[in-house]
This record gives sequence, structure tokens and C-alpha cells, in this order.
Amino acid sequence: MAASDAWNMGRTACPALTHPLAAQERRVRDHFETNAGDYFETHSGEAGGAREIRDRYLAALGARLTGASALDVACGPGNFAAWAARRVKGPVVGLDFSAAMIRIAKERFSDVDFVVGDARRLPFASGAYDVVYSFRSLQHVPDMEGAIAEMARVAAPGGALLFDFVNAWNPLGALRSTASVSRRFIYLRAHTRRAIGALCARLGLVVDEWLPIQLLADSANARKYFGARPLAWLPRLFERANEWSARCRFLDALALRVLVVAKKPPVREDAAPAAQATVVDDPICSTAS
Repeated sequence: MAASDAWNMGRTACPALTHPLAAQERRVRDHFETNAGDYFETHSGEAGGAREIRDRYLAALGARLTGASALDVACGPGNFAAWAARRVKGPVVGLDFSAAMIRIAKERFSDVDFVVGDARRLPFASGAYDVVYSFRSLQHVPDMEGAIAEMARVAAPGGALLFDFVNAWNPLGALRSTASVSRRFIYLRAHTRRAIGALCARLGLVVDEWLPIQLLADSANARKYFGARPLAWLPRLFERANEWSARCRFLDALALRVLVVAKKPPVREDAAPAAQATVVDDPICSTAS
């Protein structure tokens, strides 16, 4: 099945981004529209010592790409979606709210169907995709919980969901989340593992793994903030710390980014129709933090 066929198969009436955008949302959109080209390099994992971090995402995703279709939510320039497209039998769709990101993705990758859309209002039918994932993006969505609920809705029963979050117990994550209220930084929100676990439970998701991704910002991002002297040595320190933390399990609770690997339970054959509807079609938007 072609990617475009999957899009039509899973598509409902695609709502334009017509909801009122708060100032924070406009700042996020403007940031990614302006810097879309830079993100292709940082997401590729070949720049700034991010390769090991990228490979941790890919290892988790590759272990779950056993189905026929996949959806990359907030796909950015499409690197992860293109990687997934080479490993699944069926179509892969990438969605992002930045038209500039989608334009770059379409120019570079022809085997993925890329579309502009809102993570909080996914234009797909319930249960349309076997694997639904989002990497390094949802922390910028003001209603991250609503986006995760939408991901759960469009995942097929028995399918997998993978998404990461910025850990509020990490000092850098907490500081960055607080600083995001200023105009110096784009919006970013940190969460606790307990809050994310409670949200997954309310959505009927079963969490299989909590995977620490990195202790500090990767060096590519660190250079954006500390590249000028006298702090030019910090990005290399961040890179070393991330490499070291991968071998020190006692630091897992303090990881800056944590990847959640969850499963949407299959619909029980003996379940009542109402119970089936609850599992598949009832996204719960929580603001637990």
C-alpha cells in the first residue's frame, strides 16, 4: 500500500490549524519555521555528538516496528520517519505543524507521506496505525497531554506508542521549563515520571519501559546556548556526561529526557461494546504535572 493510500485510509476531515494560538504557541511555530534547516542536521545524529542519543531512540523504535504502518507525530525534518519507512512493510506518515519542516522533509525523503497538521488534533481515524511515536518534540506542545491522548487514539489496539518527555527531576530540565516563560527560550514543559505514568493509566496504556535517553543537553544544542567564550568548553562536557551516564544506571532517575515505551491493549473479544469504545476512542486530556 502506498503512503498516500494510508493517508486516505486513515484520514478524517483534516482540520486546519484554526484554534486560537497563544503567544507561546506562536513563538514555537516561528522558531521552527525560521530554524527548520538547522534541525535537519541536529536530528540526523551526525552533528554535535548526538549519534549515541539518536541510536537510543532508533533501537527502541526498531524493536517495535513489526506492524504494517507507522505514524511519526511532530516529525520535524523527517529523519526518524525515513528511517522507519525502510523497516516496515506498509506506509509511514510524518506529521508536523511547521510547513517549513514538512517542506524540507518532502525534499529529502520520497518514501514517506509528510503532512502539515496539529498533534493535538490528529487528522486520522482511530486505530489507524500499528506504531505511533514522537521524539524530541512533544515538550514544546503546550497541551502535551492532549497530544499523547491523540496518539493513543490513532494507535491500533495491540499497537505501540513511543514518546519522550523532559524530566522535571533533572535540574537542567526544571530550569529550562521555568525559563521558557521568558522570550529568550521557546516554550518547553517538564513532567515527572509519576505524572506521565498516571496519564498513561488514564488512557488505558500499559507502560513497558522507561528508557533514559540523556543526562544533559546534547552538545549540538548546548552550543546554541554556551558556544561563545568563556563557556565554549561546556558542550564537550555535556557530550561526555551523556556518554558516561549511559553506563551508570543510578543516574536514570535524573535523566534529562526519558523515553516511554507503551502498548495499547488489544480489544478483548469478550468485552462489551461500550468497553471497547472506551479503550479505542476516548482520549483523555489531563493536565497532571
